[in-house]
Amino acid sequence: MSLAYVTILHFLQVVRLAINNYNHILNDHNCCLELFWGILSISYYGCFLYFIDHSTFPIQYPMIMYFVFTLSWMLFLLHAHRQNKHETNIISLFNVFCKLLLTTQLMLINFRQIDWLRWDWIYIFSIFWVFLILAIVLQFIFATDLIVKLIHTIQEKNLLSKQALNKEIISTLWINLLILSISGLLTFTIVSCSIKLNTERNPFNSIPITICIVYSLVIAGYTCYFRSTLNQFLMTFKNKILDEEQNEDNQFSSPSSKRISLFTRDKNKINIKLPQFLIKLSQTYFQPYLIGQNYECQKQSLSEVKQAKRNKTDVEQPKQSNQNSLTELKVEKDQNCFNCYQNESCAVYMPCGHGGLCIKCATEWFAEKQECLICRKPVEQVVKVIESNLNRVQIVDVVAY
Repeated sequence: MSLAYVTILHFLQVVRLAINNYNHILNDHNCCLELFWGILSISYYGCFLYFIDHSTFPIQYPMIMYFVFTLSWMLFLLHAHRQNKHETNIISLFNVFCKLLLTTQLMLINFRQIDWLRWDWIYIFSIFWVFLILAIVLQFIFATDLIVKLIHTIQEKNLLSKQALNKEIISTLWINLLILSISGLLTFTIVSCSIKLNTERNPFNSIPITICIVYSLVIAGYTCYFRSTLNQFLMTFKNKILDEEQNEDNQFSSPSSKRISLFTRDKNKINIKLPQFLIKLSQTYFQPYLIGQNYECQKQSLSEVKQAKRNKTDVEQPKQSNQNSLTELKVEKDQNCFNCYQNESCAVYMPCGHGGLCIKCATEWFAEKQECLICRKPVEQVVKVIESNLNRVQIVDVVAY
């Protein structure tokens, strides 16, 4: 039980580190979570090795902690992917999903060892079987491709074409050998282990080990004998991947007319939903243009405020000459972005209506947080506005959505 307490304390230590380094986690969530997952992995594997020699050790507690942390990591990335759909998120999501499957498989094995599950061992390895089924499907596809290429080679009369097909056959056969090491040898190994764990006897003696050794020597010899052809095949495959990535970058930097039309169509749909004008209530707040009496009342109240300011200015007329420079400075400051103080403030967040930012600052914050910089409410669009009347601005473009 003492090691169980040590494991629990170790997990609490990881939680404490997460709380103390909260700001770093906000900047790079996935890196920190992967670090904590690695610490938990070391802790769990140490407990598992101890459990092999001491079967009374409660392995279920570190296993549950390990699984819960991995599941929480998966849910966190799913939430992040829903908010910001990027390719990096998809790759991270796939990696964590594989780790979750591995953790689940280890949990099934541990629960069977402590008799929390009464299944046969052949069913305990169910997640491994899913991967093996996928490997078997790939094996069938590549084996079919190899047979088709062999038939074409036999029927081909042109010597140059026949040599090219021979190189393709060498590469395809090498891929088949690698996949067979997964689909065939692992299947045989898992079946042997399942029978041994259920019956407590080894039905095949040393046959699996012998087959693995012989097969490894076959793959090594084949790879060394055809290394020049295989190197050429791998370089060609690598160049194809690089060309595809370069083409994707070029398409992103200079989109096709179809992408432009789709982007324009979506933008037009958003423009239809947005109001055409906004009422400028302050330097940082804009309200949608209201038609009818509400707007007239609001316009009248704004006029009264402006008239009061004029009266106050008339009373303080002797001081006007001394305040001209300050007024000009204030007007210039109000027209600039309150974040960078350099560019013109012409961006407004919708639907909350807060503005006072330049296009650059507004779009950068929207791309990172998708929320208003002032009120922290969710933002759907960032619009560009221009002065229309004294207290009214016009929406001229949707710069982000």
